[in-house]
Amino acid sequence: VPGVWRRFSSTAIAATVALSLAAGGLFVAAIPAEARVKPAPKPASAKPAPRPTSAKPAPAPTSAKKLPPIVVKVAVDDEKLTPAQISKQIEAANALRDALMRSGAEVAATNARLERLSAQANALLTNLSAARTAQVDAEIIATAQKSRLVTLGIETQQARTEVGERQLALDRERTNTALREAELARARTLRNALLGGAVLLVLLVGLLFSRNRLRERANRLLTAKNETIERERQRADTLLQNILPEKTAEELKTYGTVKPVHYESVTVLFTDFKNFTTIAETLSPEALVQELDEYFRLFDAIVSKHGLEKIKTIGDAYMCAGGLPEPNETHALDTVNAALEMQHKIRELAVKKAALNKPFFEMRIGINTGPVVAGVVGSHKFAYDIWGDAVNIAARLEQNGEPGKINISETTWEKVREEIPCTFRGKLPAKNKGEIAMYFVAG
Repeated sequence: VPGVWRRFSSTAIAATVALSLAAGGLFVAAIPAEARVKPAPKPASAKPAPRPTSAKPAPAPTSAKKLPPIVVKVAVDDEKLTPAQISKQIEAANALRDALMRSGAEVAATNARLERLSAQANALLTNLSAARTAQVDAEIIATAQKSRLVTLGIETQQARTEVGERQLALDRERTNTALREAELARARTLRNALLGGAVLLVLLVGLLFSRNRLRERANRLLTAKNETIERERQRADTLLQNILPEKTAEELKTYGTVKPVHYESVTVLFTDFKNFTTIAETLSPEALVQELDEYFRLFDAIVSKHGLEKIKTIGDAYMCAGGLPEPNETHALDTVNAALEMQHKIRELAVKKAALNKPFFEMRIGINTGPVVAGVVGSHKFAYDIWGDAVNIAARLEQNGEPGKINISETTWEKVREEIPCTFRGKLPAKNKGEIAMYFVAG
């Protein structure tokens, strides 16, 4: 359309110029014939002025109308114009005629040209109208296309909006799906964690239960072993204490050895059964041991009751002492009281056995007070013993005693005379000891 408009503008300008020229030609052609200058008739004597050979009128176009000759009427004033002047006027008129003729030819050419230009202008106008129509159609089409484009743009925008909304919906759906998957994954993880935790808890409970059972079993076994060990230890301690004094036994357990201890004043007691050998011959070994066990158990109880320490038994002899391993000031009195109780129990047993017509024993007791040394000898079958002259004198007192009597030395009598009545026997000879003052305990 813009190209057609440019061509239409150029054609319109050319048509305007052509129309202007045609109007000028029409104006010249419209001059009335009477107004045209015609040449005056030549006088007889006057010769026409020669025309230049080069000045030829332009040939009129075949299609132009032939102009009538120009007649110039000249009023000759014989009185004012000379023939030369008239001739000049005629020449001027002829020149004007030639010029007009040339102008007519040019006007004819211009008219033809105007016709051509008019035809071209009409064609151009037709083309311009067609172009204008085409332009209008193009504009209509462009407008329709623009409307279509706008509609398409709106539809495209709507489609994009719908696509965007769908995309957003898809994104939301994907997000929701991802969240659901994350929730499901978290739920699965939680479930797996709970299951794993439950399994671990069950395993842990089982392990703990098994461990507790094993521990309880081990504790029971350990407790049983500890109880057994404790019983054995107590038994061993009891046995050791039966063999050794408690303090000496603790020292032996702690250090593995026992240091000998010197005691300044200890009361030693010896017992011996009368006619033991004769009675033993009438009893079986089992009955004999049973009889000795009965008497010695009785003595053990009495010794423990009065705080004495059993030293040992030698055959039918029983030896104990007071004032050790813990020194005290009443050991002599305690020992004499224990001896009195022993004799009392022996008499009771004799009455019972005599009533049953069974053999019974009578017993001699010797007691002496003096310094001794106490200790443990040997590495196997430990034996707690005491040594010293006081022990030997106690043995001699027992040998010089009488059945059912308690024979004590002077040193012992000096410690108990205010508490227990005694009878002086005098100084009697003792083996390897010379004469020793002896006392019988009354009662």
